[in-house]
Amino acid sequence: MIIQDGHEAQLLVAGQGPLLENLQRQSMDLGIYDRVVFLGLRRDIPSLLDAADGFVLSSAWEGLPNAVMEAMAAAKPVLAMNVGGVPELVKEGETGFIAPHVTLKL
Repeated sequence: MIIQDGHEAQLLVAGQGPLLENLQRQSMDLGIYDRVVFLGLRRDIPSLLDAADGFVLSSAWEGLPNAVMEAMAAAKPVLAMNVGGVPELVKEGETGFIAPHVTLKL
């Protein structure tokens, strides 16, 4: 929707793992590959958060996610799945948004 409305947007994906190829393929299928940057494993997360306008945690399972706490400490709005301790951290509409947990087939 952001891209369809003509806004400049870029998605930075930090990390690596067995779903990376599937995510790359899905970004191509969705026609957004030119707007997605797959960064691989990074150790400079504070710098990435500083450059970001927001933070997304798409995990299907979490305990009390440190990544969300780091994003909040960097004063970034958070969008996270309703899993684990996320609702204890994210105050809906204040510090971010909680999406219903869904299982995506990649």
